[in-house]
Amino acid sequence: MLRILTFLAFLTSLTALQGQTFDNPADYFDRFNQAHGAIVQKNMEYLQYVVHTDNLMEIAQRRLELLELVNQTKAQITGLPDYDGDGSMKAELLSILDVYHELFDVDFEQVELLKSASQQSFTAMEQYMTAHEAAEEKLAGASERFLTAQRAFASRHNLQLMEGAQSTEARQLNELNAYQRALFLPSFRVNKANAAFLDALEQQDAGAMRQAHQTLLEACEAVLPVLATATD
Repeated sequence: MLRILTFLAFLTSLTALQGQTFDNPADYFDRFNQAHGAIVQKNMEYLQYVVHTDNLMEIAQRRLELLELVNQTKAQITGLPDYDGDGSMKAELLSILDVYHELFDVDFEQVELLKSASQQSFTAMEQYMTAHEAAEEKLAGASERFLTAQRAFASRHNLQLMEGAQSTEARQLNELNAYQRALFLPSFRVNKANAAFLDALEQQDAGAMRQAHQTLLEACEAVLPVLATATD
């Protein structure tokens, strides 16, 4: 019974959206901007959570909540009309929502799997961070596509467009995460190499000590230029 009521409520909501009209391009623009902005806000919260927590179950739960929001938003946007024969912004947002769906259904799930094994080795950590960066770039690219569509719609309908704070915040978050990754990965490599050297030292294994010592030197040589650049 509850499922039937939920389904009927969804149909009622969808019917209302299909009958929705807009008196001017500004209202139409705002409707799409709000829909996309809600997802962007959740995106930023999720990305920060992934970086700052090791609770994989909580991370997965937040990702699934985002996926549900994307699905709900797509259903709502699908029911909206074009504005005065102009369906370009609607079509672009629907396409972008498909990208978001793939990201949170596939890409970030893979990131979470790699994160679960990332502490095991430098290679595992590198794979995790590379996958995370690629997913972030794909996410940022989708957001930039919508901004381009917004600018085009605003130009066609004589709207003055001001860049929202969310767009700036999202770019700043991506830049901050990239900066942190650039510093963390070489440092992680040094820590792993140092741990291997200490293990060899404790076991009094001369061959392993020489190999670990060389690996540690190489790791230190790799991290120094990164640290020098970061402090410039």
